Amino acid sequence: MNPKLEQLIPEIAPDTIDDSFLTGDVTDHMVEQIKVICELKQLFPSLKCSRRGQSESKKRDIKVFLNNDYILTLSSGSKQCLGRVHTDHVTDEEAKEALVLERYVATDPEPDTLYTKYRKREKWTQKYYKCYDSIAAMKEEILSIISRLKNAEITTNNPIPISGGDIMTTRSFDKNLILYGPPGTGKTYSTAIYAVAICDGKNINELTDYEAVMRRYNELKSEGHIAFTTFHQSYGYEEFIEGIKPLTDETAGEIRYSIEPGVFKRFCEKAGTKIVEGSIPAVAYDASIWKITIRDGVRYDCFRNDRVRINYAKGEDGARQFFDEISRGDVILTTNGSRTLINGIAIVTGENAYEQSEYLNDRSTRDVIWLAKDFEEDIRSMNKGKVLNRSTVHRVPSVSVSDILKLAKEKNTSLSSLNIRKNTRPYVFVIDEINRGNISKIFGELITLIEDTKREGMPEAASAILPYSGEPFSVPENVYLLGTMNTADRSIALMDTALRRRFSFEELMPDADVLRKIGADKVNDLDVAAMLEAINERITFLYDREHTIGHAFFTKLKYAPTLDTLRAIFKKSVIPLLQEYFYEDYQKIQLVLGDNGKTDDSLKFILDEKVVIKNIFKGRAEDVIDIEKKYTINDAAFDNLESYKQII
Repeated sequence: MNPKLEQLIPEIAPDTIDDSFLTGDVTDHMVEQIKVICELKQLFPSLKCSRRGQSESKKRDIKVFLNNDYILTLSSGSKQCLGRVHTDHVTDEEAKEALVLERYVATDPEPDTLYTKYRKREKWTQKYYKCYDSIAAMKEEILSIISRLKNAEITTNNPIPISGGDIMTTRSFDKNLILYGPPGTGKTYSTAIYAVAICDGKNINELTDYEAVMRRYNELKSEGHIAFTTFHQSYGYEEFIEGIKPLTDETAGEIRYSIEPGVFKRFCEKAGTKIVEGSIPAVAYDASIWKITIRDGVRYDCFRNDRVRINYAKGEDGARQFFDEISRGDVILTTNGSRTLINGIAIVTGENAYEQSEYLNDRSTRDVIWLAKDFEEDIRSMNKGKVLNRSTVHRVPSVSVSDILKLAKEKNTSLSSLNIRKNTRPYVFVIDEINRGNISKIFGELITLIEDTKREGMPEAASAILPYSGEPFSVPENVYLLGTMNTADRSIALMDTALRRRFSFEELMPDADVLRKIGADKVNDLDVAAMLEAINERITFLYDREHTIGHAFFTKLKYAPTLDTLRAIFKKSVIPLLQEYFYEDYQKIQLVLGDNGKTDDSLKFILDEKVVIKNIFKGRAEDVIDIEKKYTINDAAFDNLESYKQII
């Protein structure tokens, strides 16, 4: 440490400043800055600061790192700046350092006003939010942010709001989360709230208008940012990841087999697609890359007229993929027959292939737009060292779209404005009833890849070679798995251990206060919320808390607080659940519904009648049959409000 600093500020912690403070002038202003830092350090121990990377004129500016996102500038000038850095490479230490050591504000903005500035480098953008006249003026704001950083569940990718800014408060969400609880606790209902909160960077407590949430949920679903599926006993790897499916070729009159991606693989492919910015035709989010051999005699016709032509007619095996599998938005790499060199890059613009009758040969045609043409490039470095397939038309699964677009940009100077960046927007895959599926069968080798630390882009990133397609596959960092689990269907303790270890669990239990908050707690003078609490307390005593009755069954009373609605809830939901829970032990069901304490039999939901064995069976059946009572459901009790009141 600089001896003068050490003398002036003996209380400074050694890990607060780095070696950029060893040399250089020590001004009174710097001492004031570091005293503020020491005070903040007591509240936020991980705080650090540096002067590295400043120009000579700015050597006295100090950058203070609250976390990977928030950096404040204690300036040598008149303005103090509080801002946030955003980068697509938050795990790349070099990229972080390059970001945080840049000069934050090149101009002198007005104090105490929102100021936003974007500075572009290869793959990052930085923003500022507020500027202040003095350290003291920004101190209260800093303390507020530090308090939120300490007390809220915030990750480095989530913004903390700055007063006057336009960022909403967010909380961190686990990448793999299961909402679990008894039936009727709003687990599936809550997935929409969680999914929207994750996608839009909001706190779930902000999303109080469920109709607005569902509108936004459906918007995100239509955009492909949310997907939904339900696991069941027959659900398998083929539906979830990939499988071989039969396809009927009516022209050839035969059945062929195709490797088709499952719902989760398609979702991950979309989430992992790079964002392409620039004036080029749209590349499909799930674009396939195709190698097509164009004969030398038609190559320049294709280059001039934005098309590709092959010498196979429709119906011939060599043209099957050309007509049936290539889609609009796919990427085409053209060759002259070489298995290593490509000479063109195009994007398919036409919906369908067609034949041009005016040509004798090479009639089969696809309309394209050329990104780059008439060059030679060895494709093996992008194709994992492999040569291309001999077929005229063949899929190239090992090459990424982003790599091909970068190559096109190198070969075509008109694409200089083309920018390809990582997609960091969250994508949420919802799995309802996750515990009803055979997890090992469904996830297969992907059970490892869904771990936070094994995601694509993480330091311990892992990938697997899929058994059918032979393609490498990994789960993008921006994919969230959100599951629901009914604890009455299968206990959490009995779940696949591998799944339990890789998911976080959030319990949703019956909450009668929800009924009170939404106005579904009254039917005339019956306190429905108190009745539900009494029922669940008894179930917990007689069975366990995982088999209680959820409040969601009663929420419809908000719209129709009538005896008819309550009767339907009990007859169609509550009684069947109790019968299942207690294996038709009606004596326990009577205890749960308070029938054992009712003096008027007409108010009992479950009637019991003493059994006289000899009136039913011949001989001395009582020696082998131990039955004292028989039970019947009393339909009349469901029509009497007093029956429900006496549950309490």
